[in-house]
Amino acid sequence: MSQIDLTVSVVIPCYNAARFLHETLASALQQTHPPLEVIVVDDGSTDDSAAIAESFGPPVRIIRQKNQGESIARNRGIDAAQGDWIAFLDADDLWKPTKLERQLEVITPEVMCVHTNYFVFGAGKSIADVSLIPPEVRYSIEYMAVWNSFGSPSSVIVRKSVPARFPTWTRYAEDLIYHLELIMHKPGGICLVSEPLTGLRLHDTNQSANPAIQTLWHGTVEEWLSRNAERLEEKKLCDIQQGWITRLIETARRAKERRKWENYWAIRHYLHAYRQFPEVAALVTEPIFPLWVYFFKDRTYQSLARLKRILAKSSGLQPRR
Repeated sequence: MSQIDLTVSVVIPCYNAARFLHETLASALQQTHPPLEVIVVDDGSTDDSAAIAESFGPPVRIIRQKNQGESIARNRGIDAAQGDWIAFLDADDLWKPTKLERQLEVITPEVMCVHTNYFVFGAGKSIADVSLIPPEVRYSIEYMAVWNSFGSPSSVIVRKSVPARFPTWTRYAEDLIYHLELIMHKPGGICLVSEPLTGLRLHDTNQSANPAIQTLWHGTVEEWLSRNAERLEEKKLCDIQQGWITRLIETARRAKERRKWENYWAIRHYLHAYRQFPEVAALVTEPIFPLWVYFFKDRTYQSLARLKRILAKSSGLQPRR
């Protein structure tokens, strides 16, 4: 079967996404390789999400369910899909028009999953380029479990025949666990399209807006490791655990530097349970001064930096001797 004959089912889990859904659906329907169908699984929304989806007509179709979470919604969409490939799209994200076409172009019989680089828009802006990471690293269990090379399900298309499903035992980092299951299923079957063709919208209702979210993600990964200990080598288990400890400590340090105290204390309290790691013991015992100390320290630093700029500017105006 040629790439032009391949069919794609788009699966969109949706819960109270009315303010973004129209734009998201439009980006799916404006693909240069049109999808066979766009399945919106309405997860018990109380806003106009379902009505917005219905207003598009075919190939958009709606599946309604009571609120059960994104994993169950995505799995239901997978089971209902009729295409050769399934493309996931969150209800607040966007695709560039050539996203599906470019992914289908790189498919070979050995490929079971294709993802793209992505850009962040909305409350923040950035571009992620994982092509800078060697494939043997970015598709390793150790790296994926800590850094999630795919970024989001919205960047991914997967063969319909792949048996992996999203976990129903957690509501945090479900996408990461699904991506880990893809790698466990066929480590060499993943391909990257290097263009940033997937847009991830950053806004105040994202999971990442929660100060303690990384600790919740870590808890999910720890549970997955416990459930899959027999499938993983001991070294991989240790590398994943150490990787997450390093990530959490770095996040706490950045939060302290930026005076994001709620984030800092959420991670520091969480890490008390991991004091067997020397770097954690150092973090949870470091002294924290009264906040006014940091306030005056920051103001003094800012004043000195301003004075330095003024002196440098003044010096630049003096004639050379």
